[in-house]
This record gives sequence, structure tokens and C-alpha cells, in this order.
Amino acid sequence: MEAGGSQRGISPTLRQSGIGLMLLASGGILIWLIAWLSNFSFGGRSYRATFLFPNVGGLMVGTRVGYRGVRIGQVTAITPEPEGVAVEVEISPADRLIPSNSLIEAIQSGLVGETTIDITPLQALPVGGVKEPPLSPNCNGEVIICNGSRLQGQSALNVNTLIRSLLRISNLVSDPDMVAGFRSFTQRAANALGGLDRFSGEATTALSEVRRSGTLGKVNSGMRSLESLPQVSGSLDRLSSDLSGVGGLSQEATTLLRSLQGSGGLRNLDATLVEARKTLLLVGETTEELRVFLAANQNRLIATLDSIKTTSDRLQTTLAALDPILTQVQKSQIIDNLNTISANAVKLSENLGNFTAYLSDPATVVTLQQLLDSSRAAFANLQKITSDVDEITGNPQLRQEIIRLIQGLSRLVSSSEQLQQEFAQGQAMTRMAAQIATIAPNPAANTPEKDPKKPRKSPEIND
Repeated sequence: MEAGGSQRGISPTLRQSGIGLMLLASGGILIWLIAWLSNFSFGGRSYRATFLFPNVGGLMVGTRVGYRGVRIGQVTAITPEPEGVAVEVEISPADRLIPSNSLIEAIQSGLVGETTIDITPLQALPVGGVKEPPLSPNCNGEVIICNGSRLQGQSALNVNTLIRSLLRISNLVSDPDMVAGFRSFTQRAANALGGLDRFSGEATTALSEVRRSGTLGKVNSGMRSLESLPQVSGSLDRLSSDLSGVGGLSQEATTLLRSLQGSGGLRNLDATLVEARKTLLLVGETTEELRVFLAANQNRLIATLDSIKTTSDRLQTTLAALDPILTQVQKSQIIDNLNTISANAVKLSENLGNFTAYLSDPATVVTLQQLLDSSRAAFANLQKITSDVDEITGNPQLRQEIIRLIQGLSRLVSSSEQLQQEFAQGQAMTRMAAQIATIAPNPAANTPEKDPKKPRKSPEIND
């Protein structure tokens, strides 16, 4: 009797109204899902542009188009051309201003490598603003992207290209000629560092000996002695002039002796004067020979003295330039630096020797080859997985099935909600009928002769 009371409580009008509302809600949800899947916008206008790519890399109709990471449209058509692939995109709203000098690239993101188009402007719009919108016939395509513009895009770096590059690198590293060349280079580097170590040790020893022996002081004294060469040349000039004066004196002495002999005086000293005359004659001859020698070799002597003077000037300049270096050597800074360099060179040569020995080990070579083989196998497996994922995500039939599944789930959710509401309303009507039955008299009890087979209402209905 409770079921019969609940059925009589819900009127046909209310039931029909609920069914109609349920159908309207289901239709609205279905229309909303279709509009959402097709990226439909109510009351919005858009404009179209074409981007040229060398390789689309997985782009398809409906692919997202972003501007600084924000979705502004989608791909509407993909047309292969001789110079590339023309991708037509739809950008909304129609007043979206995008500079024509922008970086347009197809990028891959996400775990499965979903390809999208992203636009990044390279310059700002003019300060005065843009007078004509993209849909205007007078739109300036050199400033903004207009309706029908064709721009060049850049392809994305996909996983397959990366895998091929890594495979080429692994093949290059595993090349025996490459390994042999690297070993030869390391051996030569070790030999060069060993020679540098020996040179630094010899230089350090030489500088230490120079510092201990005081050779620098001797060099300074030698340079000072060279400074006295101009004084020696002046002394030679004075000597030649003095010898010339001696020659004139000998002639005067000869004239004086002749005059004394003519006058008859000093005859006792005749022998002495004769000897003196001979001596003076010898001195005069020697003076003449020295004068002739100086006259004949005057140019050579002058050139020699000039060269000695020039050499002394250069040596003085060199000493002036060497004074700071000698000071640094005396302070042992260069020696300490050379010691440090030599120690570092020794360590580096040892490390290179160890590294060369490690590379020369056959076990190391085998390990490297095994590592390269395993890397090559891993890259091949990754490429297979990537191709399988691309086949699954790029299948239009799978996309349609996903859409149908979403639509079916949406209908199921809406139906379950409506059933819950109807069930709640039925429970409410049942309780209301029970309360009314407890308050009002039962018509079936007052008229038993009209329906003798219907039992009386049980008093256990009241809870």
C-alpha cells in the first residue's frame, strides 16, 4: 500500500516536467562538450595566418597555438608545400595584436612529447599604437600579424633528432682511430710536460747559482769598466799630441847643437852631445813612425772607439732594464713561482700518465665499448617507445573514441544525478503519504463493500 500511495502522490505533470528538464540538461551538457572539444567561442571573431615550417614534427589539426605561453588559437589546416609545410592557424579574439617580428617555433612538451606552436615577440609594438586591426584591409603586415599573413617558423628539436645525434657521438667516440689519436695526444702532452718540468728545474738551478755566486755584481762592475772607454780614447789622443811635441823639441835641440859647434864652445862635451843627438834622432824617428801609424789608422781607431761607446750605451740601457728583474730575482719571487710551476707540472704529468695508463688498459677499453653498446641499445629502445607513443597519440580513431567515451561518461553522470534526485523526491513523497495516512481516515476502511478483497491498512505503518 505504501508503493501505491507514493505512485498516486507523484502527478504525471511533475513526472513529465522532470523528464523534460533531464533531457534539456543532458542536451545542454552534450552541446557544451561538443563546443569545448571544437574550441568554439560564443560571439567571438578570429583571424587566420599561415606559418611555414621545414618540418612540423607531429603537428595536427587542433594543435594548441600559444602566445607567451597563453593559448590564443589552434591549428586549422596543414598543407605540405615544396619549400616546407604551411600550417594555417586561427587566432582569437580578432583584436589580438601580435608583432610580426616574432619567434614562431614548434616546441615539444610533456611526457609524450606533445607538439605545440608558441609565439614569442622579439620587439614591442610602436608607442603610438596600431591604427588598423588584423581584420582591416589596410592592416600593416610589417608591424603586426594580419589576416592572411605568411610568416616563417622554426621546427622543434624532437627526441628522434636527439637520439640520432647521440648515436653519432657514440660511434665517433668508439672509433679505433679516434681512441688511438687521443692516446697519442695524451702521450705527447705527458712528454711535453716532462720537458717543461726539466726546463723549470734547470732554470731554477741556474738562477740559484747566479744568486749564490754573485755574478750579477761582476756584470755590474764590468759595465762600469766599459764606461771608462771614452776616457782611454782621450788619453790616447793626448799621447799622440805629446809625441808630436817631442818631435819638434828634437829638431830644436839639433839646431842648438849646430850653433854651439859653429861658435867653438863646449868642445869637451862633443862626444856627449853626439850621443845625445843620436838618442834624440831615434826618439824623433820613433815619433814619426807613431804619427804615421796614427794617421793611417785614425779612421779605424775612431770607428772602434765609436762602436765601443755605442756598445757601452746599449749595455747601460740593458742594465737599466734588468734592474727590476734583478730586484725580483733577489726577492726570490720568480724562483718561488718557477718552483710552484714545476711542482704543478710534475703533478699534471703524473695525472696524465695515470690517465694514459688507465686508457691503455684493455679492461678499460672493453668497459667503454660495453657502455657504448648498452647506450646504443637504450637509445634504440627509447626511439621505439617514442615512435609507439606517437602512433598511439596521433591516431584520429583513438581520438574519436576518447571523445565518445567522454560523452558517454557525461551522460552517465547526468543520468545518475537525475536518478538520485528522483529517488530523493520519491522518498519525500512516501514519507508525506505516510503522514497523511496517519492523520486522515482510511477510505478503504469506511467502504469495505466496494473493495472487499483489499485488506485494511496495517497499524504498523507508523514508525
